Amino acid sequence: MARKDLEIRLRRKGSQHVVTIKGGHGRRRLEEEVEIPKGSFRSLWPLTRGARITKRRYDIPYNGHKIEIDIYQERHRGLVTADIEFNSVRQSRDFQPPQWLGREITGVRQYANEVLARRQKLPAKLNRG
Repeated sequence: MARKDLEIRLRRKGSQHVVTIKGGHGRRRLEEEVEIPKGSFRSLWPLTRGARITKRRYDIPYNGHKIEIDIYQERHRGLVTADIEFNSVRQSRDFQPPQWLGREITGVRQYANEVLARRQKLPAKLNRG
């Protein structure tokens, strides 16, 4: 049984190689990350051709939270997004972001890594602000 809201990612984080499985969209998502050997990563990597994202991630502490800033590279150059993990939907709604953070894009499909990975370039109508 296939689920349309299931996403599987292959990631390299420094020297760590992981498979990440995400389910759902928007504010409430399930996520599980499993470390895999480098050899398995190398074997699976060719399967991601045409659906890859390259970005640098920076972690910024803010009021007891961690803001993950992603600066996209290569064909997505110019896009910058931020992600903050919360323990509950209520906690996410109560969060007061810093002014520099920009507008909320949670649930906006054009910004989803799954959508961006399959595009050869940023769409012309992508709202960067």
